[in-house]
Amino acid sequence: MKKLALIIAAMMTVAFVAPAFAADNLSLSGSFQVRGWDVNAEDAADDASYFDQRMRVQAKITASDNAYVVIRADMGDAQWGSATGFNGVIQRPGRTTNSEQIDFDRLYGHFEQDNWALTIGQQYLGLGILEVLDANMVAAKVRLKFGAIEPSLIYGKISENGSTNDDGAFDDSDLYAINVSFDVAGFDSNVFYAMADDDGAADTTAWALGFHTAGKLGMVGLVAELSFLGGDAAANVDYEGTQFYLKADSDLNDALNVGAEFLWAAGENEADEQQLTNLADFGDFTIADTNAPCATDVVVVGTNGPFDFTDDNAGVVGASLFGSYKVSADLSFGGKFAYLTPEEDAATDVDSLMSTTVWAGYNLGSNTSLVLLYNIANAEFDTGAADEDVKTLYARFLISF
Repeated sequence: MKKLALIIAAMMTVAFVAPAFAADNLSLSGSFQVRGWDVNAEDAADDASYFDQRMRVQAKITASDNAYVVIRADMGDAQWGSATGFNGVIQRPGRTTNSEQIDFDRLYGHFEQDNWALTIGQQYLGLGILEVLDANMVAAKVRLKFGAIEPSLIYGKISENGSTNDDGAFDDSDLYAINVSFDVAGFDSNVFYAMADDDGAADTTAWALGFHTAGKLGMVGLVAELSFLGGDAAANVDYEGTQFYLKADSDLNDALNVGAEFLWAAGENEADEQQLTNLADFGDFTIADTNAPCATDVVVVGTNGPFDFTDDNAGVVGASLFGSYKVSADLSFGGKFAYLTPEEDAATDVDSLMSTTVWAGYNLGSNTSLVLLYNIANAEFDTGAADEDVKTLYARFLISF
């Protein structure tokens, strides 16, 4: 803990003298945020009202023209009143509580040459729309630069499974991936394959193969992705997954942007099959507030994400409409409506989910903003459970630097 405190103290000290060092080999960036939620549901057990906060600092240390190191840490990432260390007494937080928790989520080195680049250490890895793979992990990534085509080869360590002895049940769990980036008629495109292989006691394998592309067709911006997933979930149970996403949006003028999304995923209703939507996912694709300035903070779908929004292996057929209007350089408004229904009706009791969101964003000053958002999510059921409305009021105060 003393070493950890010294590292953070050094980072904070540098923050005050950054102007003297930034021109040489150090740059700092990050943000401080406070967020609040007030959730009102027909099922009182789902009601909630709380705040949280987080301080994030990233330091990039340039060692040479070819190499740099990145350190990123989240500090005091905690819910007010339950994880802030005061324990019901207004006093200085205790020394062993979550109030002084420090989470290093990025610690990696990067080296680059004319034809290749290596990123090694604890880093972020993402594929496609960040639904198939969306993870922080210890890994090595080599990007080869062949002009118009750039393959990236990835190896990541998921777990040692309890021992560095790799025999039998102690064999490791690893990630292997390749992503090939290329340009097609002005569209940034990627073909990717990834496999999470656990050779330990669990003896499971999950893989994903996909194509992702994004670009502009005239005044319309397009994003599309088709992914296939599979593997062995457990004895006599197989992973299955096919999913498609399409998004189109356009700036009708300098102030108004409108767009739509379509998503589809096959469901499964066989005892020996389980729908797979991703290999690792932070939950960054929530459908409710995607395209809003506070995307990912209001979740209306299940833990498996929008492609299995019921968490019942039922897949999805869904669409959304969204838009935003910039009143001025500092003030903007927006909204989104999404409708999701299961692709495999027999797998779930959920008939449909509707999500309606309105939001407003205001720049209080340079690099300082406030967002207010209101969402109504309505789930309808075929039989059994009563339909339920969940109403969420959300606010975020953010300072970026």
